[in-house]
Amino acid sequence: MEFTVGKGVRQGDLLSPFLFVIAMEALNDVMVKACNLGIFRGIHTPNMGLIISHLFYVDDTLFVGEWSRINLINLARILRCFHLVSNLMVNFSKSKVYRIGVATSDVESFSQILIASLRIYL
Repeated sequence: MEFTVGKGVRQGDLLSPFLFVIAMEALNDVMVKACNLGIFRGIHTPNMGLIISHLFYVDDTLFVGEWSRINLINLARILRCFHLVSNLMVNFSKSKVYRIGVATSDVESFSQILIASLRIYL
């Protein structure tokens, strides 16, 4: 049976965190597959251990990855597909790009690439 949702839940609604977890399960599956296929490159832990590409906490998402233009563009593509499926999108006013060992000018230019890539689609 199919049904359409006409309205979302209000902020603070008790159902909201549960719905977020369900949506993030789908994004988790997509990110795991993207990493396995080499579409997105996460951070390798020492001694060929875990590869960390994303973390979820409460209602926040953190993407961690190799600092490259193609990685950033692929992340934008993944987020675009996720938006099309779930109708959830990035809130740019609450988003930040951090770097370790990268020039500030590179952070600003990569941030603009990500924002431009997502706005083209959205």
